Amino acid sequence: MRVLPHVMRVLPHVMRVPVRAAILSLAILCGAGVSGSASASLTTGDGPASAEARGAPEPRYTLELGPGLDSLSATARAAFPGSTARPDAPLRTLAELRGFAALVRERLLALGATDAVVRLTIVRGSGSEIDLPGMARISVERRGAPPRAVAVVSGGLDVLPDAASRFDLASGGIADPAHIHRGLTALRAASQARGRYGARAAIDSIVSEGGLARVHVTLVPGPEVTLDTLDLKGSGVRAEVSGAISGLKKGRLLTPEALENARLRLESSDLFASVGALEVMPGPAGGNARVTAPVVPNRVSRFEGAVGVQNGGGLTGIVDLALGNIAGSGRSADARWAGFGRGRFDYAVRYREPALFGRGLGASVALEAQVADSLFTQTRWSLEISGRPSARARASAALKRSGSVYTGAARGLSSTWSMEGRLSRQGLSPPANPERGLDARLALEAGKRTEVYPGYDRASRSLLRGEVALQAARPAGRGRAVYASIRGERVALGEGAVPAEELRFVGGNEGLRGHRDRAYAGSRILAMSFEHRWLTDARGGRAFLFLDAVRHDLDAEVEAGTLRRAPELSLARTELSPGWEFGYGAGIRSPIPSGAVGIELGMKPGAPLREGKLHLHFATNW
Repeated sequence: MRVLPHVMRVLPHVMRVPVRAAILSLAILCGAGVSGSASASLTTGDGPASAEARGAPEPRYTLELGPGLDSLSATARAAFPGSTARPDAPLRTLAELRGFAALVRERLLALGATDAVVRLTIVRGSGSEIDLPGMARISVERRGAPPRAVAVVSGGLDVLPDAASRFDLASGGIADPAHIHRGLTALRAASQARGRYGARAAIDSIVSEGGLARVHVTLVPGPEVTLDTLDLKGSGVRAEVSGAISGLKKGRLLTPEALENARLRLESSDLFASVGALEVMPGPAGGNARVTAPVVPNRVSRFEGAVGVQNGGGLTGIVDLALGNIAGSGRSADARWAGFGRGRFDYAVRYREPALFGRGLGASVALEAQVADSLFTQTRWSLEISGRPSARARASAALKRSGSVYTGAARGLSSTWSMEGRLSRQGLSPPANPERGLDARLALEAGKRTEVYPGYDRASRSLLRGEVALQAARPAGRGRAVYASIRGERVALGEGAVPAEELRFVGGNEGLRGHRDRAYAGSRILAMSFEHRWLTDARGGRAFLFLDAVRHDLDAEVEAGTLRRAPELSLARTELSPGWEFGYGAGIRSPIPSGAVGIELGMKPGAPLREGKLHLHFATNW
């Protein structure tokens, strides 16, 4: 008799099972490379909710694998060994079954099966502790991929009001994994371009209706992300200096464009041999971030020397010493001396500040002198401010003051105030041994020159100087490159003779190998060089053949103070008549542990070998 109450309690539930059985269907179309969440609805009046309300145990089910699941289930188990949704478990809850259906859906996503539908069918048990468990079945159906897709975007419309059209444009309306992934990438990129660097875009579901697939996308732009710190570990440059150079300062809104521009600015600053991609890391507080980048410091300090040996001209040479990144400040200083024989030499000293007033502006002060023994001495100083209008470009403006004192047979002095503007672009790569790219430089200087000569009235003239230069390289085969350069200079002073200190020179190391240093001069010059290079080392090693061509012209007579006739001037065998000149030869550069050494042999057309000019070169960086 004690069993009867139990039988009476169970009997109504057993009788009701066929009537109250509920079917739960989960149908999900898949997209590649994205994730979504499974969703389902219960349409029973006596399901888990009411069971939990009565305090009854949660229903459990056995799982049957339907068509299309034999291989996927084993793969899913291998891919998710820690998951509770294992099909070999005897009894599973509704949540576990839904989780396993989601795993199957994710596996289909990875396989790119956008035409697959995962169906989960569940016949619910009564919930009683002595009832038999229910049964669930998972199957996969293939319906054929729809020919066209349109996006339905939820979230983020305040940031991207045209998110759906952006997705459709990027995906091309094609319902396959690759094109859907392009659409998601476009949404993330557009959000990041508006400062939402942590933006996320994911597929919620793809619903097929006839020949149309509606791609339901969830867009979470997140907050605007600003810079907290810029961390270039191992750079050897102080953080405030690297921030001023790159343009990344605390509070700067981070976008992919700003990061790439900052990377290019750092790369072209000459302080780093290489700069990797800038990465955004979580900051100490929400809404800000730490930016890091792998950098290789450049050896910006150098010593460079060249010695020229020429028949009948004696020794000439160049000495160049530069100190870079002084005490991690990015500041630099350099000194240069060049001797051209016969009492002629130039020297210059310069100091440069890379981040003026903590901004991305550079400032430099220079002092230069040009000495022609027994003729004149010219000194110049300049103050220059420079900045970067773009990552690889630099623009500058300089105030210049020069003065000349004439000696020997010449008498008098002159002074000039002028303003110069320069624009340059760096595009050759790699810097040590260019194989491709283009460098360009443009300079224009205008000013007023005042002349005070004994026996002549004080006079003033306008002064105009201009320079344009191009360098280019391109590969010519494996381990070979072709390099070419062209440079043009012009000086104009209106009417009257051309002062000797304003002449433009070519010869030797100044664009015409095979000839004496400063062998030719004029008020207009055009210098061109062509080299075929065999590259032997990434650090600058190469062997090459070269051809140089120069055109020099003189618009008027040359004067030096009171001397007004060119034949009376002594410019150490510098030829002043107009004409074309050529030079050719071969050279080699070889890296050594401390730097590089090189030798060049230049010849004039038709000249014997004994009249060749030999140039020795040495450079070291630290």
